[in-house]
Amino acid sequence: MSASHNKFLPVAALFVMAAAPAYALECPRPSNVDSTVGISLTQQKVVSYRSLLGDGSQGNGLDEVIHDIRENNPDATKTDIVNALMATYCPVIANADYPDDIARQKLRAFATQAEDTLYSAQ
Repeated sequence: MSASHNKFLPVAALFVMAAAPAYALECPRPSNVDSTVGISLTQQKVVSYRSLLGDGSQGNGLDEVIHDIRENNPDATKTDIVNALMATYCPVIANADYPDDIARQKLRAFATQAEDTLYSAQ
């Protein structure tokens, strides 16, 4: 992973590491994305994105979600997009009743996949 990729890791780690092993994951609320990262996400978009992203077990529609976010938010930075993706995806994993360590692994893998996808689509 290049040095430029590493700038996203603290952002993703904030969401992934937010909970201690003894506690359930606490996810950022997508409704807060509007005010925190400059990306506008309606509840309809969040539901649509979650459907496309799935739980990661069958692949996902990450490319399509990233394309849609970019199209609707042309000034969004890659960090903004990763934040929005994590806020959208985290509840899918948190609500799937995975053990906390597995849930955090899935979120880290998703964050890495999101970063890789964003950089490969430059």
